[in-house]
Amino acid sequence: MKKLTHSLAGLLLAVLVLAIAHAFGVRGVGQYLALLTVAAPFVFGTVTATYAYPVQGTFVPTVAQMKPLSLVTVAVNFSADADTLALITHNMQMGSIILPGSTGIVNETSCLFPLVSWYYQTGGSINTVLNGSIVSSSVFQITKASGSSSAGTVNVFILRPWTGIR
Repeated sequence: MKKLTHSLAGLLLAVLVLAIAHAFGVRGVGQYLALLTVAAPFVFGTVTATYAYPVQGTFVPTVAQMKPLSLVTVAVNFSADADTLALITHNMQMGSIILPGSTGIVNETSCLFPLVSWYYQTGGSINTVLNGSIVSSSVFQITKASGSSSAGTVNVFILRPWTGIR
């Protein structure tokens, strides 16, 4: 019951933050995704993403920094067994979702998707399940099963496939 109460409080806080952001002029999917990326640790748990390349620390690389580069490395710390979600912003601007009824492919980068690999650096039992998914053209999500001894640090490598067009 305590976990359910915590989750509901986090959800209500997230809705309140989005409503306030809307009142102050935040518009567009990209701006809301950026806000969600910043707010996610407060809503979903104490997951920390610490970037190692091309930037160091908890600040995400910008689109301009990523334009000539093809790699992002980040250490994601799931500090508790109950932490289950990590959002990693790579800002490579690729793999945009093409919606049904749209005019189709705009350019080559809209067909690309990141190549992602990861491993547990510390902690995490041998049976811990990690799943990854593309959230947007700039954000990748890792979902961890909550279980005994599943907390730990996961090193993540996000690669941009080679292309002649950037």
